[in-house]
Amino acid sequence: MHSQATGSREQRQAEILRRIVAGETADVGTLASQFEVAEMTIRRDLAALAAAGKVDRIHGGARAVRAPVFERRAGERETEKRAIADAVSLRIPGGQTVGIDIGTTCLAVAEVLAQRDDLVIVTYSIPVASAFRSSACRAILLGGVLTEELSLVNGNILDIRQNVHLDTLVLGCAGYSGTQGISYFDPAEVEVRRALVQATDEVVLAADYTKFAARAAFTLGPADLVSHIVTDTRAILDDVPSAVGVTRATR
Repeated sequence: MHSQATGSREQRQAEILRRIVAGETADVGTLASQFEVAEMTIRRDLAALAAAGKVDRIHGGARAVRAPVFERRAGERETEKRAIADAVSLRIPGGQTVGIDIGTTCLAVAEVLAQRDDLVIVTYSIPVASAFRSSACRAILLGGVLTEELSLVNGNILDIRQNVHLDTLVLGCAGYSGTQGISYFDPAEVEVRRALVQATDEVVLAADYTKFAARAAFTLGPADLVSHIVTDTRAILDDVPSAVGVTRATR
């Protein structure tokens, strides 16, 4: 790319930002050469853009801001997730100990349950636990190694099996099929779910319509592992086992 006159600081930073968003090379040396300025000047430009939240600094340069995976998904299908969450809450009597899975639909469930004062919550999701920080419900966060999904895995699974009892477990999923079962992307998270399933009396699946046309690599169990599905009106449930109850939530 040909070099470019320095111009004003504002013009230079605007052009740097345009190039970064477009996916062009954004290392300090290349930008300094292109704009015919010192590398320290480019470092100051990138620092200013980063401070404004417009780019992320990386070693030697910058890149376009990337919304974290979990936060990005949390903004998708919010209406459906809230309707599902309300319907799940109606299924859970007061006085129960409730396990809540990770994921954005389960976070929506947590936000609704946090308005109550009659539950004990067990989870391995940091966002789910955080939803209860001002709640009258007591929340217990299981330990482990932090993942990109803001879950804690590879903790003491045996301890969960021996010391945890749940009345209801609210699961999310990556995919659900009557023939292929309930599937997920991360094997470590599947092991935590498996321990929680063994510790619970009832499993409720909270999932929007997109999960019923999907399949992931790691299977937790057969479709009838759950006793009830709470979903939205767009879900296609042709192959759900007859023993599994279904609630279609509306808003």
